[in-house]
Amino acid sequence: TTGGIKFNIKGDTGANALITTSATGDDVTIAPTAKLSAAVTAAENSANKDLSNLSTAGNTYIQNLAKSAASWNVETNGAGTTAVAGGDTVNFINGDNIAITNTGRSITIGTAKNVSFDKVTVGGVVIDKNNGIDAG
Repeated sequence: TTGGIKFNIKGDTGANALITTSATGDDVTIAPTAKLSAAVTAAENSANKDLSNLSTAGNTYIQNLAKSAASWNVETNGAGTTAVAGGDTVNFINGDNIAITNTGRSITIGTAKNVSFDKVTVGGVVIDKNNGIDAG
């Protein structure tokens, strides 16, 4: 009681208390308990800006999210798609008379230097492996 005014300050006490209060004369003091201080510190440290303090499970979760976000589909000639997960490799393979090369991230698809065909038609001229040349 101060100057005829009485203060009743109430709150949780014991293990559940987050603050302590005390009154002396005209002063009322409110202070955080160790429980509140520890909770604030834990929240501040729960994920640093660089995520250096993640748990192993948290780190794995972030890596899996990144891989999932990096996934894409590959399709050839409209024959259906195949999912390519982040971190997976797609291998381009030479086909008949086709040479595939890469320099860094650049892929080149060209005609092989030595080619073999069953049949070639140029204008009205046909070269067939079984029938020879038909010049029309």
